[in-house]
Amino acid sequence: MKDGTAGPLVEPQAVKSGGVMTRVVSGVIALPPVLAAIHFGAPFFTLFIVAGSLILWWEWCHLCGQSVRAPASLAGAGFVLAALFATAAGRPEAGLAFAAAGSVLAWVWAAATGREADRHRPLGDWGGSRWIALGILYIGIPALLLLWLRDEVGRLTVYWLFILVWATDTGAYVFGRAIGGPKLAPRISPKKTWAGLAGGMLCAAMIGGGFAAALKVEGWAALGAVSAGLAVIAQIGDLFESWIKRRFGVKDAGGIMPGHGGLLDRVDGLLAAVVVAALITMIDGDRVLVWL
Repeated sequence: MKDGTAGPLVEPQAVKSGGVMTRVVSGVIALPPVLAAIHFGAPFFTLFIVAGSLILWWEWCHLCGQSVRAPASLAGAGFVLAALFATAAGRPEAGLAFAAAGSVLAWVWAAATGREADRHRPLGDWGGSRWIALGILYIGIPALLLLWLRDEVGRLTVYWLFILVWATDTGAYVFGRAIGGPKLAPRISPKKTWAGLAGGMLCAAMIGGGFAAALKVEGWAALGAVSAGLAVIAQIGDLFESWIKRRFGVKDAGGIMPGHGGLLDRVDGLLAAVVVAALITMIDGDRVLVWL
């Protein structure tokens, strides 16, 4: 669906999301390298984020019906990499500037080259380069914020964030399947339930409180509450990616993680949560993220 219109939701023949055991095995295999990269930091974490961002970019282009070899797609990948390398070099403000500039240029390019095609599009529909513009921000900003959190704040905060999102996903999956009940957003993601959201929030709050208790610091209740709030943000991020997939009529963004789909399917909640976590850290980190 290269025109960005919604189509029937189909499951690619090469990508069949498996059962619970497949999800568990795939997650366990992915866990050690992620934790190791966070632990050792630069340059390992930088390379980890760069590699992950390139995979996400490839999946985003295919998801939105864009060729990864198209000039706009290649330029978008270049701006994402520039944002990451600037941040890794200690200039996160320059990284944000690269991401913003790339998005604006992609949008201008779409406006300049797509006027004729846009005349035939339904009102509110987007041309391909506009999805590239969105993708630069959607992937680039969370990725550079992860680098900033690890380099400037510390690995404990990044551990907390990753584990919080994993706990949210697991809690939502388990509670949603066990309890069922009213759907959270049936038109976007028919399997998500309010019970699943509550379960994800509960598990995230336990992770936040557990981190504070394990480190023997005050503020465990506040950190638990912030963690539960970030669980909601993570679920919103999950729903946003589900909306994108439904718009383009695909089930999974890719097939790199058996049982989960693509990498984008696995980190959609993290992409949203890291933005809010970084803002909290900038504004009130000394009181909320109490181990800083």
